[in-house]
Amino acid sequence: MKINFFEYQKLYLEHKKDYLKIFNDVCSRGAFILQKDLENFEKSISKYLNIKYVIGTNDGTNALILGLMANDISPGDEIILPSHTYIATAAAIKLVGAKPVFADINFKDNLISPESIRKKITSKTKAIMPVHVNGRICDMVSIKKIAKNYNLKIIEDGAQSIGARLGKYSTGHYGDCATISFYPAKVLGCFGDGGTILTNNEKIYSKLFRLRDHGRNKKGDISLWGTNARLDNLQAAFLNYKLKFLDNDIKKRRRIAYIYNNELSSIKNLNLIPGPNSNGINFDVYQNYEIAVDNRDKFKKYLLANNIRTLVQWNGKAVHQIKPLKLKAVVPNTELFFKRCIMLPIHTFLKEKEVMYICQKIKNFYKIK
Repeated sequence: MKINFFEYQKLYLEHKKDYLKIFNDVCSRGAFILQKDLENFEKSISKYLNIKYVIGTNDGTNALILGLMANDISPGDEIILPSHTYIATAAAIKLVGAKPVFADINFKDNLISPESIRKKITSKTKAIMPVHVNGRICDMVSIKKIAKNYNLKIIEDGAQSIGARLGKYSTGHYGDCATISFYPAKVLGCFGDGGTILTNNEKIYSKLFRLRDHGRNKKGDISLWGTNARLDNLQAAFLNYKLKFLDNDIKKRRRIAYIYNNELSSIKNLNLIPGPNSNGINFDVYQNYEIAVDNRDKFKKYLLANNIRTLVQWNGKAVHQIKPLKLKAVVPNTELFFKRCIMLPIHTFLKEKEVMYICQKIKNFYKIK
């Protein structure tokens, strides 16, 4: 049995005939940029997440940059974020001239710690950028209280969290705006790059709408400096088609996570993430299933020898550990986590017998019958 970490080619092959029809329809209409397919997709996301305003973008990184710009983040401003994130989060902050300030994570779910956020606030702090890593929403109730007390903006990096909820609310309801990535491996992915920005604030939406398309308003007049960050019509059409499968895909991911937690929770050397029914508050979508283990390299090699592909996220480095960037941070929990973290396969093409095979091999590694 060979188990890949992900199955990119199957994303297309699963509904190949329908995708070809969509491609032919969009191309035969010559509808490539800012056409009805994009509008329809934005409306679909708005309805799915119960968000007032949705702006499709060409990727998640530009979504973050536009989100910062729309919230008037300026050179010299400090933005608090976790170092347990992809480089894009910090890069967006740097590219608008602001300073990334790293808060630590908690070990409960490996997400940004509200207590650590509070300790990092200075007179220059202008915003908090929580990252809903692996498809779990951060403790946004606590983070919102902090933001309110210190008059700070919240820009949610929800790249991995479409469909996730905290209580009744999804990504985008807790911040001034939020971003989502549609990179192919995401819970909802396109066939290239794509992203979106979510907001319930009309003023922010108006600015985002113009920033995305060279500063143009709905009449086509340029009213501010903008850029080209448009989600193309073809990707929007694909995504709108795939959206109808999202709830079922999330159900499959949650089932896999349940099996992992049920089968592996007794192993003392493993630190698992919270299971699907862990607290009755978080509804996680399990973009990834990231655990922490002792002897990670040995663990990884053992699974590979048994034809199980795993992945150490972001090449095993937190953002502040990327030496050429010369960043500084005091985040001991994050650094300990990155010595031990590894992701097990979790995707919609993974069969339950394959998940059980993975669990059995992990038990064998720890000599557990």
